[in-house]
Amino acid sequence: MANRYVPRDYMVRPDKFGKHPDVEWKMPVGGSKVYLAASQIQHHLCVRINDAVKTNAGTKTLAAYTRAISDNTTSEDDKEYARLGRVMRGEAILRLDDVARAQVHFGEELGLADWVRMP
Repeated sequence: MANRYVPRDYMVRPDKFGKHPDVEWKMPVGGSKVYLAASQIQHHLCVRINDAVKTNAGTKTLAAYTRAISDNTTSEDDKEYARLGRVMRGEAILRLDDVARAQVHFGEELGLADWVRMP
């Protein structure tokens, strides 16, 4: 059975995932360079999203951000909040639609303007 990929497993201090831009990385037993690179990309995107959430007057918390980007019912919001929490801690994999939602919501504040051009 293959090892399950968990992004934070590639950090020396997993508790810093998505929180601090300068962190130390490691290669876990059974890890790969591809997953190490993916973990670093997710970490840096999560740092940007966390910074934007904290500095945006309309959000300030992950729960408020989840409500702001959601078209779902309250019970679905709760599930999405839990999933986003795992993603931001590096316990689950960041999806491209997570990045796109953050970009649409925060715009230039997220710092991905060179990646995404909106009409």
